[in-house]
Amino acid sequence: MKKFKYIAFIFSALGMLSVSCENERDNNLPGAAIYIVNDGLQTSETFYSVDEVAKTPVRVFRSGYFDQTVMASVELSEKVLAEYNRINAADYKLLPEEYYEVDAKPIALTSDNRAGNLYVTFTDPAALFALKESEGLENYVIPLELVSDGVVNNDHNSILILPDVLEQVLLSLDQAETQFIVDGGVSPDDRKLTVSVARPLKEDVVVSLDMSQEAIDWYNTAHHTSFRLPSSGFASVAENSLVLKSGQTSVSTTLRVDPSGWDGEPCAVPVRLVADGFAVDPDKECLLLHFAPASEDFKMYEPLDRYGWKIDGQYYHGTVGGSGKQIPTLWRIIDGVTVNSFWDAPYNSSAVSDPNKGKMPIDFTIDFGAVKTVCGLGIRNRDGAYCDRLKAGYFEISKDGDNWARVAEFGFVKGQVDPNLDYKYWFEPAEARYMRMTITESNAINGEYHQASLAEAYAYAPADKPYKPLSKLSQEGWSVDANSYQNNDTCGKLIDGNVGSHWEAGYNSGSKTPDNLKLPFVIQVDMASVQSIDGVEMWRRNTIGKNESIFGLKSGSIWVSERADDSDWKTSTAWQTSGAWTKAGEFDFEMNASILVGPFYYMLPQTTNARYIRIYITDSNDKNTTRDTAAISEISAVRK
Repeated sequence: MKKFKYIAFIFSALGMLSVSCENERDNNLPGAAIYIVNDGLQTSETFYSVDEVAKTPVRVFRSGYFDQTVMASVELSEKVLAEYNRINAADYKLLPEEYYEVDAKPIALTSDNRAGNLYVTFTDPAALFALKESEGLENYVIPLELVSDGVVNNDHNSILILPDVLEQVLLSLDQAETQFIVDGGVSPDDRKLTVSVARPLKEDVVVSLDMSQEAIDWYNTAHHTSFRLPSSGFASVAENSLVLKSGQTSVSTTLRVDPSGWDGEPCAVPVRLVADGFAVDPDKECLLLHFAPASEDFKMYEPLDRYGWKIDGQYYHGTVGGSGKQIPTLWRIIDGVTVNSFWDAPYNSSAVSDPNKGKMPIDFTIDFGAVKTVCGLGIRNRDGAYCDRLKAGYFEISKDGDNWARVAEFGFVKGQVDPNLDYKYWFEPAEARYMRMTITESNAINGEYHQASLAEAYAYAPADKPYKPLSKLSQEGWSVDANSYQNNDTCGKLIDGNVGSHWEAGYNSGSKTPDNLKLPFVIQVDMASVQSIDGVEMWRRNTIGKNESIFGLKSGSIWVSERADDSDWKTSTAWQTSGAWTKAGEFDFEMNASILVGPFYYMLPQTTNARYIRIYITDSNDKNTTRDTAAISEISAVRK
């Protein structure tokens, strides 16, 4: 019995000890301390400028084994920033709060769930990347301090986050650009094509190089062009499908172009990079090779009528106009005159309009007056010693003046320019109202001034048959008479072959025909013998800016006849109904409608035998009570 009581006492004592331990079990155990796991200066998780938002975590942990819930949060702290800069001799700055938000809601940490994340949310990655591009982000941080109703470990209670925003990982076709090649090249051409990425990918990526109709349609839509694919066999790639291996940054193949497979028509070879599931750099998405015939090799065109064209630009050295209205020399580019009539870009400090201070690029825009179908553009360089000032540039066309398509490029070698040649640049037919010529390089640089000059600019429409310029008859042996002229030698200037000279009707008492200062005016050209002709060519007076010159001549008609008549053609109109004269056409030049001097063609319905050309002028744009004004530079006959 005593033995049993003794054992019971022992168990009773042990029970009391057990209760005492349960009540004191947390004594001498670690306390519930809260701290930031990734404390100190840290870089955020990488995110990209194209992301809508991006989050980076702040990892918080509670130590200790108390059965106690504590709340934890973080808040911006300039004190943390100042202390870090002091200790580390740094100069970090607070990232403006407009770029991010800090979690305002605390998280609960328990004995069963002792860790958790608080988040910083970057609300506008694109704007943050723009800040990185403009100022850099290496000195901007988000300083945060841990806040809790528990015990905070003061050695690990803060974090400074450096934002790590990058551009999106983009695939690129390294050779992507638009090239304009004249005459199809000279020999078979192998080109290395490389698809690359800025940093290695984590998995294999399959990409393709699209050269199909779909690719050219995509390019045409994106660039407002009308390019067409070449004939089959003209261009190909060794591999249309490529594998960019994980861990690698590039893969290559070969593009082969064989000029022998070219049909001689303008065409374009597209090579577009396509990668399903991956973004492609839009600036490095497509290589396009545009092939065009050499200047004189393409014949299926006809020149656009330039009457009514306008020109606009900010770059010109001077103005012209004599006693009349002063206008920029740019207008000489569309006046039709190729000799001693040209535009100069600013070439020294006396330039009238020079916003680029002599530098390039410079440009001008021509308005055709209405939407036209065009297949080519042309230019003629300035005549004389400065014919080779242009070095390089390009042409664009537009239907609306807002969306532009680059359709051709030009280039000239100093000392190898023919000032008497129209240089033509061909492309697939497209609708356009505007042409813009941009000059990017000069062959003539004088200090700060990159010089450029140009005589004329043209545009061409597609045609069903080869273009054949009209042939002008020789004016040798011809003679001219008129019912009104100012000086004795005035009439002869109509047939001297020089568009810089002119006939003009008598306009004051000093005229050689003082009794005929008023309309109508009649001119007769005698070609000395009967000629077989298809039409008449006429040029207006070549003096820009004076109303009484280029704009004075308004309306009238042009006639031809095989024989003269007995009537007094200078004072009577009976000849017009005699049956001996055939009307070639009528003209009507509105005041200020066009700067074009010529040539103007008046074509007969069929080839006609004629010896005489008669110009009957019925109206003037410059009249007063004592005289009417009219002036013509040249009259010629032409054959098809």
